[in-house]
Amino acid sequence: MRDSEGRIGPYACRGNQRVFYDDGERTRRKSQYIRRMRLGGAMVWALDLDDFRGRCGCGRYPLLRTINHELRGFSGQKVNDCS
Repeated sequence: MRDSEGRIGPYACRGNQRVFYDDGERTRRKSQYIRRMRLGGAMVWALDLDDFRGRCGCGRYPLLRTINHELRGFSGQKVNDCS
Protein backbone atom coordinates (compact mmCIF):
# COMPACT_ATOMS: atom_id res chain seq x y z
CA MET A 1 0.00 0.00 0.00
CA ARG A 2 1.03 3.60 -0.43
CA ASP A 3 0.09 6.74 1.44
CA SER A 4 -1.75 8.87 -1.12
CA GLU A 5 -0.23 12.06 0.34
CA GLY A 6 3.34 10.74 0.34
CA ARG A 7 3.88 11.26 4.08
CA ILE A 8 5.27 7.77 4.63
CA GLY A 9 6.83 5.10 2.45
CA PRO A 10 5.10 1.98 1.18
CA TYR A 11 3.76 -0.52 3.67
CA ALA A 12 1.96 -3.84 3.91
CA CYS A 13 -0.94 -4.69 6.21
CA ARG A 14 -2.44 -7.88 7.49
CA GLY A 15 -4.92 -7.73 10.33
CA ASN A 16 -3.39 -5.53 13.02
CA GLN A 17 0.18 -5.94 11.69
CA ARG A 18 2.00 -3.30 9.63
CA VAL A 19 5.35 -3.54 7.86
CA PHE A 20 6.94 -0.34 6.56
CA TYR A 21 9.84 -0.38 4.10
CA ASP A 22 11.76 1.86 1.73
CA ASP A 23 11.50 1.52 -2.02
CA GLY A 24 13.63 3.26 -4.65
CA GLU A 25 11.61 6.49 -4.58
CA ARG A 26 11.64 6.74 -0.77
CA THR A 27 15.38 6.00 -0.75
CA ARG A 28 15.93 8.72 -3.35
CA ARG A 29 13.98 11.28 -1.30
CA LYS A 30 15.84 10.43 1.91
CA SER A 31 19.19 10.64 0.12
CA GLN A 32 18.29 14.03 -1.34
CA TYR A 33 17.36 15.23 2.16
CA ILE A 34 20.73 14.03 3.52
CA ARG A 35 22.54 15.95 0.79
CA ARG A 36 20.37 19.07 1.11
CA MET A 37 20.90 19.20 4.89
CA ARG A 38 24.65 18.59 4.44
CA LEU A 39 24.61 15.59 6.76
CA GLY A 40 27.59 13.26 7.04
CA GLY A 41 26.16 10.35 5.05
CA ALA A 42 23.68 7.52 5.08
CA MET A 43 23.55 4.28 7.04
CA VAL A 44 22.05 1.03 5.83
CA TRP A 45 21.05 -1.39 8.57
CA ALA A 46 21.20 -4.62 6.57
CA LEU A 47 22.85 -4.79 3.14
CA ASP A 48 21.31 -8.19 2.48
CA LEU A 49 17.83 -6.64 2.44
CA ASP A 50 18.65 -4.83 -0.81
CA ASP A 51 18.13 -6.86 -4.00
CA PHE A 52 21.69 -8.20 -4.21
CA ARG A 53 20.74 -10.79 -6.83
CA GLY A 54 18.92 -8.40 -9.17
CA ARG A 55 15.70 -10.42 -9.13
CA CYS A 56 13.34 -7.46 -8.97
CA GLY A 57 14.23 -6.17 -12.43
CA CYS A 58 16.21 -3.14 -11.27
CA GLY A 59 19.69 -4.60 -11.34
CA ARG A 60 21.79 -5.54 -8.34
CA TYR A 61 21.66 -3.37 -5.20
CA PRO A 62 19.13 -0.80 -6.49
CA LEU A 63 18.74 0.96 -3.12
CA LEU A 64 22.49 1.25 -2.49
CA ARG A 65 23.03 2.50 -6.04
CA THR A 66 20.31 5.12 -5.51
CA ILE A 67 21.95 6.33 -2.28
CA ASN A 68 25.35 6.49 -3.98
CA HIS A 69 23.93 8.30 -7.01
CA GLU A 70 22.10 10.95 -4.97
CA LEU A 71 24.84 11.60 -2.41
CA ARG A 72 27.39 12.09 -5.18
CA GLY A 73 25.20 14.83 -6.64
CA PHE A 74 23.71 13.17 -9.71
CA SER A 75 20.21 14.10 -8.57
CA GLY A 76 17.60 14.37 -11.28
CA GLN A 77 19.04 11.50 -13.32
CA LYS A 78 17.14 8.29 -12.72
CA VAL A 79 19.28 5.38 -11.62
CA ASN A 80 16.50 2.93 -12.37
CA ASP A 81 12.73 2.88 -12.62
CA CYS A 82 11.46 0.07 -10.48
CA SER A 83 7.91 1.20 -9.95
